[in-house]
Amino acid sequence: MRRLPGKPDLAFPRWRVAVFVDGRFWHGHPDYFTAGKSGAYWDAKIARTQQRDRQANEALVAEGWSVLRFWDFEVEQDVSHCVERVTAELAAAQASLPLSGA
Repeated sequence: MRRLPGKPDLAFPRWRVAVFVDGRFWHGHPDYFTAGKSGAYWDAKIARTQQRDRQANEALVAEGWSVLRFWDFEVEQDVSHCVERVTAELAAAQASLPLSGA
């Protein structure tokens, strides 16, 4: 949903669950990005991306959303595990919804 902070890759509005899939380099995974190795430009760019990620998480949580973040390689290596985590989060959110008609 474009209007949500950070523009999640997947959003489940009814359950208020936002899912992001972050690129290993662009979001600065420590095994794939080493500060100082690619130069000041990339260090600053990745630092800004990480700051935006933190701000998006904080804004979503403040609005009552749960936030799940996966690295791209996690999805590539074990998509079933990622789906299980999303499904578990949706189930937990469903359980906390008020019963309709009650």
